[in-house]
Amino acid sequence: MEARLPFFMATFMLSGFLFSLEFLFTRIFSFLVWYHFAFIIISTAILGLGLGGLWVQKRLADNQDKLNSISLIRLQWVLLLAYGAIILLLYINLFNFFPMVYMLLSIIPFAVGGAIMSTIYVRMSHYAHALYFTDLIGAITFGLLTFLILDKNGMIVTLLFLLMTLFIIQMLFSYAYKNIKIFLLSALLVAAAISASTLNLTSFERRFGELLAMNKVKLYSIEKDGKTRIEYTKWDSFSRTDVVDTGDEKSKIIFIDGGAASEMYRFDGNLESISWLRSTPGFLPFTLQKKPKTLVIGPGGGKDILLALLAGSEDITAVEINKSSIQAVKAFAPFTGDIYNLPQVKTYAGDGRNFIEQKKEKYDTIFLSLVMTEAAGSGGLALTENYIYTKEAILKYFERLTEEGQLVFTAHDERDMTRIVTTALAVFDSLGIPYRDAIKHIGIVSMRFEDHDSDGKHFHYPAIVIRKKPFTPEQGAQYLKTALKYTLEPVFIPWSYEGDKFPLTEFTGIGDIVKFSSVDTRPTTDDRPFFYDFSYGVPNSAKAVLLLVIYVLLVYFAPHYKKMDKKERSLAYYFFLIGIGFMALEISLVQKNILLLGHPSTAFLTTVSILITACSLGSLASKKFKSLRKDLPLVLAGGIVMMAILYRAVFPGFLGKSFYFKLSIVTLILIPIGFLMGVFFPAGIEKVRQLGKPSLIPLMWGINGVASLLGSTLAIVIAGLFGFTYSMLLSAAAYSLLIFSIRDMWM
Repeated sequence: MEARLPFFMATFMLSGFLFSLEFLFTRIFSFLVWYHFAFIIISTAILGLGLGGLWVQKRLADNQDKLNSISLIRLQWVLLLAYGAIILLLYINLFNFFPMVYMLLSIIPFAVGGAIMSTIYVRMSHYAHALYFTDLIGAITFGLLTFLILDKNGMIVTLLFLLMTLFIIQMLFSYAYKNIKIFLLSALLVAAAISASTLNLTSFERRFGELLAMNKVKLYSIEKDGKTRIEYTKWDSFSRTDVVDTGDEKSKIIFIDGGAASEMYRFDGNLESISWLRSTPGFLPFTLQKKPKTLVIGPGGGKDILLALLAGSEDITAVEINKSSIQAVKAFAPFTGDIYNLPQVKTYAGDGRNFIEQKKEKYDTIFLSLVMTEAAGSGGLALTENYIYTKEAILKYFERLTEEGQLVFTAHDERDMTRIVTTALAVFDSLGIPYRDAIKHIGIVSMRFEDHDSDGKHFHYPAIVIRKKPFTPEQGAQYLKTALKYTLEPVFIPWSYEGDKFPLTEFTGIGDIVKFSSVDTRPTTDDRPFFYDFSYGVPNSAKAVLLLVIYVLLVYFAPHYKKMDKKERSLAYYFFLIGIGFMALEISLVQKNILLLGHPSTAFLTTVSILITACSLGSLASKKFKSLRKDLPLVLAGGIVMMAILYRAVFPGFLGKSFYFKLSIVTLILIPIGFLMGVFFPAGIEKVRQLGKPSLIPLMWGINGVASLLGSTLAIVIAGLFGFTYSMLLSAAAYSLLIFSIRDMWM
């Protein structure tokens, strides 16, 4: 009998490879295409896991369930070739801005990986509980390693690490099948991958994806020519950060994931050299104060810090979530005047929302620049969360303002301007300030671009100032006078100006403003934080994924379902429901913990690590269950409902607590939930084995994979429509419905 250890080790490493590849694809595709396309591509890739299981099921059925009809060594070579080919295509960005091609290509490695994993589950079905434990531990172990390597060494070395992992897996298979030639060849290739990772790969990293040839960058009128060049590149678990020199002696551009742009200006310490910034909308609110104590959230390349310096601010706090942006500005210290290290500036790398929750200081001006990117205009950020722009965030900003303080947003266009206004008005309403009085706290000016004004409602880079106290008639008059002096376009200034493009006094409330807008500009909240989702209803990207799931179910799984008996159908429902329940909860928890823990990468790593570790322990414990108790799904569903209530009503009060306190709370609540979640999958595999039909295992694997895709997509859709609390309730509903399958299979 073949040794079991190589297959356990291969499961550990292959699960880790697939999990890590999924994460790296999110980083790569967020850079190569807009974020919403990245969502479709990754979702489709996960579907590949299910399709791989379906292929194994068909192969076994065609060969009388003979496992020797499937060669793991051959499949592993196919996986190696697929991985190498798609990484090469991504590196040269052959299909620039054709995301559907990338979507089809990304399925291949996951489909092959799914085929290998489901084959191992068939072979090792007697050890389903231990195998599932190994599967989960492998995923989280490699996930941690991938994060660490990516942050320290960059993308190229991380991809080489995964390549080395595939060669080691091939060594394990060749050892199990006693193929010494392939074992030695694989060992040689492992050594080659390790050697390559020790080289200086900076130039390779910089050329990945051909940034200057990308359609995203061309939206900024940047072309690949002799004058334009990339001077700096840093790829980490949060983003890819590039500094591009366009030939302009006065500025350089920082790109985040090739889309969000922030300018770095030449500064030699002489404020007169940047005096022209006084004619920009972002500076105008500073004219209402003298030497304001300023908090800048998201300073990026440092422009907002320069505005505060021009205003005479001697106490500036800068909070930037992307540490690579800070590093980039510091790397060009002779050009930027080392603004992040000026004596007037205190710099923090972290999330602005958690900073404002934890610090009790008061500020005269709190300044936020919204994403200045065409991605916002293309729907590219529709599925990203933005907890610094929600109703609860603005309320907290108000608490941190001095009595004469002001909150300033510089927006991209009229859509995010309108959403900021409606969200601020929702805050005033919660404070008991009626609409007619609330609008006297708001002033708006924008750049004057006549050629951009063909639709009659367009505003170019508007600045919205929201004062803690209402404008006085004198302040309104002076604000208008200064705006006109610098040839800025007034949009709305209390007591002094109101045009027909944004007639706030003609509206009776937030509802009228939303109706006046051509898109969805309703206020955002911490439970529904999709600031850049301006579409009504279900996003097109989510619709595409849902249609794909329906197609796969009807074409590939429906024919098998018709041939199943009652118990087999109950098993199909069982694996389908746990797929939906698991992914809907995981997606919701990651998003909720981004707010609680303060950084997307930290929240993802923490949530998934705790949840999967607890699931793996539940998998081992489930081996002792002779049968599943009918009430177990209800216990889990009740726990999820209770957790949803805590995240909605209790945990927001913990935002100001220390990171380790919040981490402890998350750990305590996720361990019992994850433990129960880990029971169901291996128990289902064991039940399939008892039926004596090994070809059902890959089929159930496939059903679970498709359901996981459906669960993650529904979680995002429901969150966009109603909030993440309801996405968690979807998970609870899916798990509670398991009682019917358990009744048919175990009772």
